Amino acid sequence: MNNTIFDDVFRTMIEKMPYLAVPLINEVFHTSYPEDVKITQLRNEHQQEDGEIITDSCLLIGRKMYHIECQSTDDMTMVIRMIEYDFAIGIEHAEKQGRRYRIEFPKSCVLFLRSSENTPDYLEADVIFACGPAPMLRAIKAYGLEKGIPCWISMEEKMACGVGACLACVCQSTEVDGHSHVHNKRICKDGPVFLSTEIEL
Repeated sequence: MNNTIFDDVFRTMIEKMPYLAVPLINEVFHTSYPEDVKITQLRNEHQQEDGEIITDSCLLIGRKMYHIECQSTDDMTMVIRMIEYDFAIGIEHAEKQGRRYRIEFPKSCVLFLRSSENTPDYLEADVIFACGPAPMLRAIKAYGLEKGIPCWISMEEKMACGVGACLACVCQSTEVDGHSHVHNKRICKDGPVFLSTEIEL
């Protein structure tokens, strides 16, 4: 059986009868919305550089976003997919405040239709996001490698052209760059955020 049928049915149900999601949201997130609460349906299609990702449902109640995925069985990639979906939703609804952005991630859950003793009660992931001076980033990278935790690092350098042409903001990379064919990454064009294993500190 094609598992996407469950996604299609769930997506259609939420689209046509969003009030059916209210008891689920109340149960999972310990809220107390009335059944007739105003629900705004947000986009499920999110464009990324490497293609489009489609979420099952994204609802707005008041100022809170709720993201619900329907899954037929436990999938070991689900936690990574949820992070990817939530980042896409958060970035799409980011608010610019002067020179800063405020990114709020949705409250998320996965509805497993078939459960077993291996079905998790919650999804967990260890990940590190860091920015700051190079000595600190070097220590954080080492900690991530020691503990086996993926680490994403935001590199800060002065940028001249901002489009990757002048090579003024390069950092040393662990692999040969496809642009310059040397061990460099252009922070303005290839970053500024890198997986710590991609760069030398």
